[in-house]
This record gives sequence, C-alpha cells and structure tokens, in this order.
Amino acid sequence: TARNDLAMIDTYLIGSGVQVERKSKYGLRIMGSQEAVSRVLADADDPQNFLDKDTRISFEIILLLTRCQTSYEQLSEDCYVSRQTVINDVKQIRQNISVFNISVIGSSGLGLFAKGKESSIRSAIKGAMTVIHDDAIFSELCKCLDLHEFVQEAENILSQFEEQLKVQYADRTQLTLLLSIYLKRIRTGHNIVSSEM
Repeated sequence: TARNDLAMIDTYLIGSGVQVERKSKYGLRIMGSQEAVSRVLADADDPQNFLDKDTRISFEIILLLTRCQTSYEQLSEDCYVSRQTVINDVKQIRQNISVFNISVIGSSGLGLFAKGKESSIRSAIKGAMTVIHDDAIFSELCKCLDLHEFVQEAENILSQFEEQLKVQYADRTQLTLLLSIYLKRIRTGHNIVSSEM
C-alpha cells in the first residue's frame, strides 16, 4: 500500500512545484522551493482537502450504488486511501445500507456490486448525499461517476421547478448531483418497477 500511497501523493503534487524524489539506498526526498513546499504543507493541514471518515463512507456508498460494479482498488483511487481502508469501510457500508435491504456482493473477477430494489438504492444514495456539504466533493463525485452529460439536463429540470413554484433551492448543487445520478440510472435501465411502490 505504500507504493499506492506514493502514487497518490505524486498525483496530488502535480502542478504544485513539489515532487517526491526517489533515491535507491537513500529513500525519499521532497523537492521544490521552500515557498512551494510550505504551500503544499498548508494545504495538507486544511481539513477541507481530505475526506473525513463519515464523508468518505458516504462518498463510497454513492460510488458503489451508482456504478454497476466497482472494485476495492477503484474506490481506493477515488477516495485517495489505501485498499485496506476501503475494505474496512465496506464493512461499515454493508451495515449502513442494510437498513435499505441492499446488500454488497464481492465476487472474484466481478468486483463489488450492490443488490437491492431500485427504489431502495435511490433512497440510500439520497441518504448518503445528505452527509456531504462541500461543492468540491460534489464536483469530484460528478467526475468519478462521469455525470457531466446529465448535469445540464438536471439543472434545466430544477430551473423549471423553481420558475413554476417561484422558489430558489438553497441546496441546488446537491439536488443537481442527485438528479444527475437518477437520470443516469434511468438511462442505463435502472427503473423503479410498479411492484416496488
């Protein structure tokens, strides 16, 4: 996992003017100007730049329930944590989503996928979404789930509701993301059947 962590650090440092130099027999050395290193360290100390455990688990729930299948490795890359952290998180995720009668299946060769009624999956996604309150995290979810083609349609739908009801949603970013996820699920054949209602 140290190699994965170093790869994530390398990715994090892109464009910062700082890099990790690897020297055999000597180890690692951080290279960059004092100003660039100080800026990176200040960013690293900012709790906004990292997901706390509850937010990370909600983030993982949304990824797991929205994708047809995923893997520990993919979730690890998406959340910038080790594979072992994701394995531990999935135990908590199984417990969290069991109240929606959804199970997480792990299968060799197929990875991880969720099994449950579509209405339950959407409710669990909505529940996980309420834990997240940061636009940067919403943006990262949008990127991880490849939702860009659905965002404009979701914004148009919300605008129509706002115009008709003469209201303005305070949590518009969250609603746009949630609606984008639902639109993607509908377009990929994940529909709520009448027997679920």
